[in-house]
This record gives sequence, C-alpha cells and structure tokens, in this order.
Amino acid sequence: MGQPEAREIHPVAAPEVPPEDAARLRATMAAYGRPVRRVGYWREGRGFNARCGLGRLEVTQQFLRGDRDAEECALAHEAGHRDGWGAIAAAALVVGAGEVALAALPLPVSPGVGGMLASLARGAVALGTAVGGLAALAAGCRRDEYRADLTAARIVGKERYLEFLADPDLAPDPPRDWTWWFSSWHPTREQRMRRVERASGEAG
Repeated sequence: MGQPEAREIHPVAAPEVPPEDAARLRATMAAYGRPVRRVGYWREGRGFNARCGLGRLEVTQQFLRGDRDAEECALAHEAGHRDGWGAIAAAALVVGAGEVALAALPLPVSPGVGGMLASLARGAVALGTAVGGLAALAAGCRRDEYRADLTAARIVGKERYLEFLADPDLAPDPPRDWTWWFSSWHPTREQRMRRVERASGEAG
C-alpha cells in the first residue's frame, strides 16, 4: 500500500489594514503630533478600539467601520499616551524600595520566636512590595489615561471630545467585578468626563 502524497500547507494570511485606511490613520496621527511607522489590526481587541505604542498603531475592524468624527477623537486620545514608561518607573521604584527593606531585615536563622518574627516581617514586606508595585502601576496608567483625555480635548475641542466620551459604545467603561482595581488601568467614563470638565474650567 503506497504512502499518501504529502501536501504543502500554507498558513492563512492574516488580514491587513487596507492601504488607504492605513495612510489616513498615519496622516492623522502625524497631524496630532505622534507619528507612527506601522498600522495594523488589533487581533484581540473588541468593539470600537485602538491602541498605540512603540511606533505602531493597532485598530479593530469595527474601528475602521466607525464614523470619521469618532475615529479622530479616538486617535487624538491615543496621541496623548506616553507608552506607560512613567507607570513602569513608579512601580520599579516601589519594588526597589521593597528590595532594600528586605535586605535590611535580619534573616530568620533562629528556629525560635525571633526566627518566626523575622520570617513574618520579611513576608509582610514582600507582600507589601508586590501590592505596592501593582498599585503604583495602576495609578500611573490611570494618570496616563487622564493625560491622554486632556490631550484629546485640546486637539479636537472639549465639547466634541466630551460627546465622544459620553457614548458607551465608543468609550466603554472598564469591568466592574471584584478584580477591577487590579485588572483595569482605565478610569470610568464618568471620571474621565469630570476630569476633562474640571481641567477645562481651570484653564479658562
């Protein structure tokens, strides 16, 4: 019985952003002061969404089906992001301080009460370092979101941007389950709108 004929398998090509759309998005980002080298699809993204970092803009397919006004508001927001380096630096400082504190604590070499207390102290510092690092990262990312909102409001105008934020389909709220504080870096839509209103009032 002969061997079955081997067939060459070609990977399915992933869809690419149409050239005319990619050119328009690049031109908009350049006009907003944050040029990007590449434009691609955000494979895991859902709904009307975009993200930008390290010279690449990624958008969902629904983003390209939205109206131009919403697109420009969303891109103005992305232009205001700073790749999260400030949040990472803040978290690194917290972790570094925790490491210094751990190094200063005595090692639990004694099997008695002293050793147990030293172990508990080191565990408490390690736990505090982990929680503090996550908190610093989350707080830094939320500040970056607010900064991106204020940048967008300056670029496209406050009233136009507030109208964009008011639409839950365009600017959805983060999840509201028990993991929200740890898992979401985004403030709520209401918090973002209040911050834009307050900053605009202070500027006036």
